Amino acid sequence: MISTLSRALRTGGVSLAILALSGAWAQTASAAGASAYGITGSFTSGGVTTVLAPVNRLTGGTTSTFDKVANSGAYQNTLLLSAGATPVPALVVTAKNFLSHVKGGFGVDTISAEGDATTTGLDISLQLYPPVPGPFPQPFLHITAARIEDSASYNLVVPTLAGVDARAVISGLAIGGSLLHGVTLQYSGIPAQNHVLYQTPTMTITLDQRISAALISCTPKCQVTPVNISASAIGITLNNADINGHKVSGYIAIGNATAGNALLF
Repeated sequence: MISTLSRALRTGGVSLAILALSGAWAQTASAAGASAYGITGSFTSGGVTTVLAPVNRLTGGTTSTFDKVANSGAYQNTLLLSAGATPVPALVVTAKNFLSHVKGGFGVDTISAEGDATTTGLDISLQLYPPVPGPFPQPFLHITAARIEDSASYNLVVPTLAGVDARAVISGLAIGGSLLHGVTLQYSGIPAQNHVLYQTPTMTITLDQRISAALISCTPKCQVTPVNISASAIGITLNNADINGHKVSGYIAIGNATAGNALLF
């Protein structure tokens, strides 16, 4: 039996969830699972919470072997982030395509799974809606990218050796807007895990943002086994950001992939 979540650690920018479980459960071979999606987000402003559900989400792991692909095609969405008289803060998202891919299966003595998320032609704007004519400091945040890739993997060599990993590849990323106070960010390459690209009291932008989980088994000797990893190519957190007098808090996750033990999925 798995106990309740015992504690969460953040070391070197990596979030690690530690859980406890019985020795019998730890030794049980199980299937692996994976998921992937293009973008998600959640925002709170003036007591109103607005959620962008994961776009083009794909999951696998209900069968021993799986290999699935999904494409969103051209995507456009406008989310109003606050109630009241217009104009109000809005998130406008367009993309040429969100591609999600998951695969996994059994080998002779291995269990593995992988999730992959690829975004092309991305354009995100945090702005007022309807747009205000004339000179005005918006968009407050503007993100464009030619291509964003993220992958997460889980591998178990029966009965004891397990590992998780993730990787992001970003091409043609440009970030600007009045929330960056005149700074324009550009990035292409393979970022280090949990690389903080920009940070102020009201906004943090992180590349290859990862959260991993591990299980403690005691039989009776205790050992820590990684069982799950979730990674976003780009993670953006807002903390009371001032959008034309509206305080907006929340997050945006772009290009998310997850892989791990299917019993924890």
